[in-house]
Amino acid sequence: MSTFNPNIPFETAKVRSSSLRSQLNYANYLYYVKNTSKITDFEYDAKMEELRGIEKKYPNLVTGTSPTVRVGSTPSKEFTPLVHPKPMTSLANAFNADELTVWYKRLLKFLGTSQCDLVCELKLDGLAVSLVYVNGVLDRAGTRGNGTTGENVTANIRTIKSVPLQLLSDNFPALVELRGEVFFPHSAFEKLNYERKAAGLELYATPRNSASGSLRQLDSSETAKRPLDLVFYSIGEWSDDQVKTHSQSLHQIQKWGGKISSWTKTVSTIEDALDVVNDATRLRDSLDYDIDGVVLKVDSLADQKSLGIVGRDPRWAIAYKFPAEKAITTLKQIHINVGRSGALTPWAELEPVMIGGVKIKRATLHNREEIHRKDIREGDRVIVQRAGDVIPQIVGIVSRDLDTIIPTKYVFPTECPYCSSTVTDSTKEIIARCLNAKCPAQFERLLQHFSSKDAMDISGLGERMAQELSRRGFVKNLADIYSLKTKRVELENLDKMGSKKTDNLIQSIENSKNQPIQRLIFSLGIHGVGKESALWIVEKFNSIDDIQNASISDFLLIEGIGPVTAELIHKWFQIDSNRDLIKKFKSAGIKTIYKTTNYGSSKLSGNIFVISGRLDSMTRSEAYKKIAAVGGRTSNSVSAKTNYLIAGENPGSKLEMAKINDVPILQEKAFIDLINKVE
Repeated sequence: MSTFNPNIPFETAKVRSSSLRSQLNYANYLYYVKNTSKITDFEYDAKMEELRGIEKKYPNLVTGTSPTVRVGSTPSKEFTPLVHPKPMTSLANAFNADELTVWYKRLLKFLGTSQCDLVCELKLDGLAVSLVYVNGVLDRAGTRGNGTTGENVTANIRTIKSVPLQLLSDNFPALVELRGEVFFPHSAFEKLNYERKAAGLELYATPRNSASGSLRQLDSSETAKRPLDLVFYSIGEWSDDQVKTHSQSLHQIQKWGGKISSWTKTVSTIEDALDVVNDATRLRDSLDYDIDGVVLKVDSLADQKSLGIVGRDPRWAIAYKFPAEKAITTLKQIHINVGRSGALTPWAELEPVMIGGVKIKRATLHNREEIHRKDIREGDRVIVQRAGDVIPQIVGIVSRDLDTIIPTKYVFPTECPYCSSTVTDSTKEIIARCLNAKCPAQFERLLQHFSSKDAMDISGLGERMAQELSRRGFVKNLADIYSLKTKRVELENLDKMGSKKTDNLIQSIENSKNQPIQRLIFSLGIHGVGKESALWIVEKFNSIDDIQNASISDFLLIEGIGPVTAELIHKWFQIDSNRDLIKKFKSAGIKTIYKTTNYGSSKLSGNIFVISGRLDSMTRSEAYKKIAAVGGRTSNSVSAKTNYLIAGENPGSKLEMAKINDVPILQEKAFIDLINKVE
């Protein structure tokens, strides 16, 4: 992690430490005062570790302005300063299991013991705050600021619905300080950005920045419009001889009506602590909020007092930081991809960079508005963000060399890069589309989709073969697939084909004729029609002829299909070339009539199930099949019409929605028992 050179000469160290102090103090200013950032957390931590190493080797280089002896930055002049009852310290960091183990052994040696209980908490990526209650009533609240003095944001904190304005029960002291983290849930963040986009406002880059900006609004009525949340993680200033451990203090906060993390765990060994860290790493992407690590604290308050604080960091706590999820690299070139629906999607070719152990070479640019809003240009040094298996994206620009970069903004193409047809006007649509139905890029991807496993499941007709068949003119429409057996010789002569692979492809094409009609509907690539909605459609209508003759109003009667999708489906089946395609499918022998299933007296027939979290005994696909086998239906969202929510491991926000709508919640075993009774 650290780039500190233990053999660095004094004069070199003097110059380097001065430079690092300037860089880090400026980074603090941007992050804590201006709510922006020019370097990633990973780079900041690396510079901080290097400076600490230099100052440890040469103590006389430590200055009063060094970021190693204080927390954060000075409070904004726009808010009234607020002095904390007790300084809010920061935490030392560990970046791997070895560093965590060294920390644990060091504190055991200091305490003179062989075992010490630890409390493990998720490290939320939000804004640290201090709330002071006087006689049980919220009196004042402030940001962390420089650790001693923060910004008075009491009026804004009061707007957060999860914050108790008055403590519950009567056993609260005359004065108590609660500390916590203000954050923006992902679901709420996406909703806010959607509303800002509709209003023509600039979008927020990250939930963390959005939480900080929302909490620091001068007009608290504006903060009230933002659905912020707060989780308490400790009690700062108070005195109570009855509470002996940190875990007990968390329970006390709960009794007072404060919200704490339900994930928090207490362990007795460092091995158990490492297992907990691994567990947090696995669930990270399933949470409705950002976390950047796990905080480990000595549970005994007496031991915490004995261990004390060194510099700005308490000996009794440490933050295990997850591997970097952001990095800085160069945007080499902007490319355009054309999807099967004609959408032109830009993507960035990057100078390869490692993020979280994965080499990243490309990132999504979303759409043309995103490029224009961020003013992204080829050659820019950019911040790339990656979370779990999510497609990497460019967060923002770090720097631009005007001597090597074209000084004009990127111009989105007005013609399709594959067929040169004019695309939709940039001022009328967010997503630019190629309107040429015969565009080769669209058809190749549609052909690949038609043959995919969840559609007609034609083995051997993947991306490469779809390109070959289309570009050589063997397949000009989807129905031509079923005439390929007349081109056996041509197929055998294709690169990497031969006789055996050709036989297998033709046989797979023949087998696809027996796929149920819902797969055919899904395979057509109608925008907005997925696997589930395709099944809903065929359950509503008896045949593809009935679907062709249905009105928009008929489609709207299907639960889960809205007006936009209903109109798209109706229009698709009214186009002459598409109706001709259906005729060819019928001639080829493809099933176009829905075979209903007799579920008998199944009490689950028509019931809607939603799954949230990971299941242990089966995959989601297997669960969906079990539900379908007893006549049930599945949905991706919870509503008042949902009959059951199946709660697996680490369920997300759907669980809360189920509780709000009084939807029965089934654990995995209860779900299996319910299905088995019906079967």
